[in-house]
Amino acid sequence: MTLEIISATTIENCRRIEYLQEKIWGGPASDIVPDHMLLTFAKNGGVVLIAVRDGQDAGFAYGFLGKTADGQLKHCSHQAGVLPGSQNSGVGYRLKLAQRAAVLAQGIELITWTFDPLQSRNAYFNIRKLGAVSNTYFRELYGVMRDGLNAGLPSDRLEVAWRLNSEPVRRRLAGDFPPPKIDSARVLNPCALDGRGFPLPPDRTQSPVENRHFLQIPPDINAIKSADMPLAIAWRAHTRQLFEQAFARGYTLTDFVFSRGENTAFYVLER
Repeated sequence: MTLEIISATTIENCRRIEYLQEKIWGGPASDIVPDHMLLTFAKNGGVVLIAVRDGQDAGFAYGFLGKTADGQLKHCSHQAGVLPGSQNSGVGYRLKLAQRAAVLAQGIELITWTFDPLQSRNAYFNIRKLGAVSNTYFRELYGVMRDGLNAGLPSDRLEVAWRLNSEPVRRRLAGDFPPPKIDSARVLNPCALDGRGFPLPPDRTQSPVENRHFLQIPPDINAIKSADMPLAIAWRAHTRQLFEQAFARGYTLTDFVFSRGENTAFYVLER
């Protein structure tokens, strides 16, 4: 496999990203970020990238300059996606590494973006693999979403901070950061399974008081959405309450543990 990451700095290249958006998410045409806007980002301090795998466009990432609450420059990474046939092949990781290098070359050391906290694959990638952290939760950030991945659930999102030169990030990128072991006594919401094997949000939860806790989510929320949308909505409400409570008490999401053998998924909360 050959993989090349190129900067999209022409209208022709930005038009290729329009096509990728359509193929990756399958939403209405009104949801596609147009080529002229992508080009404006690229020409004015943004970073717009295309991943080319074996000569074919496989994914993209783009973002633009922003500011933190205290006025410091940051990069706002707004969208990144990989075609289904190229997922789990390192394309997304290479895109984020290229984004990191481009932003560091601008003298900026912080990238932020949002993602659905119930999407375990994204959580593993963003927090465990890249080393981003989060203590910010938004309810229904994007209103009613219509694409195939997001339709049906309130668009709650975590905002992550990727501090590009921090020691935890450098260790994650070097592969030198073993995951913590799950301590069942510190799981805020230990879950039982129903007859289909789906985890159920418990009626009672533990309040966070220790320096480290674990917050359980379904390992595959998309399977639950396909089979039982009310259960998926219940998971949104359940985790919303836990995230907001933990963040209000000073906790930060610092890691994510996914066990394929046990088919479980946990966020790590630390204070």
